[in-house]
Amino acid sequence: RSLDAGVLRARTAAAFSSSMVFLMHSSIAVLLYLGGQFVLSGTLSLGDLSAFILYGIIAAVSFGFLVSAFDEFM
Repeated sequence: RSLDAGVLRARTAAAFSSSMVFLMHSSIAVLLYLGGQFVLSGTLSLGDLSAFILYGIIAAVSFGFLVSAFDEFM
């Protein structure tokens, strides 16, 4: 009975963590694609895109730490 509960907890934690990682990587890919389109069209400079991506990665890493902490308490 406790083994089943442990397996269920592990599967839930794995699904939660992997979905969060997928969402973070997908958002970075979309950010790069759209930012590249804006740079090519001339509406955004490369420096602005680089700064925005850097701030986005900092926010994503912070969000990742929050997700990891939540996962530990789950």
